[in-house]
Amino acid sequence: MDKLGSDSVGRVAGRDVSSLEYLRLGRNFELCRIFGMFQLLISLTPGANSPQDSADAFVWNTIVLRQKASQLGITPTEEQVIEAIQKLPAFQNQGKFDHDRYKLYMQMALGPRGMSEEDFEELIRDSVRVNRIKTLLGASTQPAKSELMEAYAKEHQQVEASVVRFARDSFAKDSTV
Repeated sequence: MDKLGSDSVGRVAGRDVSSLEYLRLGRNFELCRIFGMFQLLISLTPGANSPQDSADAFVWNTIVLRQKASQLGITPTEEQVIEAIQKLPAFQNQGKFDHDRYKLYMQMALGPRGMSEEDFEELIRDSVRVNRIKTLLGASTQPAKSELMEAYAKEHQQVEASVVRFARDSFAKDSTV
């Protein structure tokens, strides 16, 4: 707590969440979208109806995920993280992991967001945690392709709008109130 008061933006899983932590986890939400980690997004944003709802749910559910995984003794290994990274489609070239593509993505996606490879690896650990918990719970079914497409459509939906401008004074003289 600083001299002006608490920096807490909320409380979840029995602890306060600072605005800095909330913003940092919110950047992870954006990275999931960039790297096509839609299964993690779907797992951590159930029932969200808008991009903002999805981002909020992602942050709060990530905090709960990390706490519950710790309680269950789920700690992703370095090998699991490497394997998960190498399987991401964003880093594939002709079906194989492309280290140059990986480095380019790290540079282009992380640097401008003030993030490091360690931050990205923690996001990958979250993905491993979700998968391990699903396996433990027996809910290891993957989302249907239609669910993935729906999530993608929500995030990338484009809206077309038109604007008609008119002079208010030209209509005001013919109107009565």
